[in-house]
Amino acid sequence: MAKFSVYLTCWGTLPFLFPGTLLTVPKLSPPRLSQMAQPQSAAKTQGRQIENYPQRSQSIIRHFAKRKPHGYPKNIRRYARSGIYHAMAKYAVGDIQAANTLVNQIFSGNLQVLGNDQSFVVMAGMDLYLRYKQHMPSPLRWKIRQFVTQKPVFPKMLTANHRLMLATGHYLAAQTWPDWRPDAPMQKQAKLQISKFITDLGRHGMVEHDSPVYHVFYLNCLLSLQDHVADPQFRNQTQVGLELLLASMAPEWLDGYWATSTLRTFSFTHDPHQAAQIGALGWLYWGGQKPPMWMGASVMHAISDYRVPEVLVNISRDRTQPYRHRETHGANYNGKAKYRKYTFMDREYALFSQYDGLGKLGWHRQMQRMGLIWKAPTSGAAVVVKQPVKGIRGDTKTGQVLQHERTLIGVYKGPVTAFVPNNATVLHRFEDSGWIFMHGSTVLIGLKVIKGHQWQKTQKLGYGRRYQATFDRLISKESRNGVVIQTAPVEDFKQSSTLATLKTFATTVKSQTRVDSIGIDQANPRLSFKDLYGNDLELVFNRDRKVNSKTIDYLAWPLFENPWMNSNPQFCLSIQYANTTREYNCKNWTIQERKR
Repeated sequence: MAKFSVYLTCWGTLPFLFPGTLLTVPKLSPPRLSQMAQPQSAAKTQGRQIENYPQRSQSIIRHFAKRKPHGYPKNIRRYARSGIYHAMAKYAVGDIQAANTLVNQIFSGNLQVLGNDQSFVVMAGMDLYLRYKQHMPSPLRWKIRQFVTQKPVFPKMLTANHRLMLATGHYLAAQTWPDWRPDAPMQKQAKLQISKFITDLGRHGMVEHDSPVYHVFYLNCLLSLQDHVADPQFRNQTQVGLELLLASMAPEWLDGYWATSTLRTFSFTHDPHQAAQIGALGWLYWGGQKPPMWMGASVMHAISDYRVPEVLVNISRDRTQPYRHRETHGANYNGKAKYRKYTFMDREYALFSQYDGLGKLGWHRQMQRMGLIWKAPTSGAAVVVKQPVKGIRGDTKTGQVLQHERTLIGVYKGPVTAFVPNNATVLHRFEDSGWIFMHGSTVLIGLKVIKGHQWQKTQKLGYGRRYQATFDRLISKESRNGVVIQTAPVEDFKQSSTLATLKTFATTVKSQTRVDSIGIDQANPRLSFKDLYGNDLELVFNRDRKVNSKTIDYLAWPLFENPWMNSNPQFCLSIQYANTTREYNCKNWTIQERKR
């Protein structure tokens, strides 16, 4: 057991007002979620043609069949990690000789050379073998076996995604080669690790939740198991796990943007104009705007016979009415608080955040607690406020936020940093009365830092150097501080020009909202705000968070909740869309779907 138990047991590191202008100021009434969240048929959700699934899958396959893998010859680890997916694509288009040559190069090394990247190669390599072994000469098949069944090498502690990938690869290897006799019951131990991960998904979500980088690899593990596991009951469990992960994406997907907080991101949330790992896979399943095809991890899904349920596709595209999505993640990693996610999805933009407890965090060096994104024709449509741990990454336990629909407030002990677009995604930006007002073409934004701010520098940010966008970085260095973000749809303030629209919004925010920051300098800073829609938000650091005088019970949040999804004692996920009901039972690992 000692040789192989490491991947099962260690947790490791997780990773501007214009004078003389008369403006018409509209009086807004609060939207009611009961009115907003009326599901529509998917056919009505898009005003343009969306490519169908076969076209998208073939586009991905053809692209990576022609493209060279990343890294070679300077970075063997990167080359091996990406090359397997390029080989899959080559096999899929019938370029067998080139595929075999590439596979031979990848598997001629050993795990020691790959370091922590070994888990990526073991999982994807085993999947490659099972899909295309009939096209491989016998010596190549043997070489893959020898590589996959080597004793694992662990130069550093492994994160959750690495452990799941190793467990997946080793389970499939033990199933494929029954004569493989490591000095541990490999298949049994790997199955226990995989089953625990899926069971946790059905109880309280995952630890490394909703990462633009790593989510695709969790999906790849469960897809590979779904496609190759021989045990019918275990295969059913892997399908439930796979679709729970997909269900966490669908209601947060906005035409290629993924509006979600996350524990692991190197930049901001996924922008379809940028090259995060999740982009191509999201486009494959949900459609929308085609992202740059940079890394090939989505190839496995493009070549698979698996098809995402129609109800999830419909939910991912239905943005006819605004709605609230709530979700729980954490698997007890962050204590009882876990991570309680909140996304308010409007028709053209989304504001999102998370509750992550009272002054304690499990791991936060790559965490993104909140963000605002909107649909735009170019990269960089995002506003983020945080206390970075290093560079732009991460957030700290000395900042906390409260969101209600289109409004967010935050309190902080220590400096506050914000990243504001300085690019074509913002049509106009000006400062007035301590507010920064922005017109984002599809959203109007007001940002206020209570203790004031200084513009620090301009920098390019985003996934993939070719696809980065320019942001202005501001900072407020006070020891106690607060922030307010007020958003609204452009149509609520529509005037004869985009500038007049923004000025109308700014005047309305200044006249109809109220900031109470009298308690901001307390040991536990306090901030309250009456928003555009008449809601009162109150946040005290490490104390209760209230909306309209009602304390929010975060610990009672469901696993899933939005107009189409809910969780209950019987079903870890129940979906109702139009005339279709689909229910997931996480006790006996069954899926039931019926039509009315």
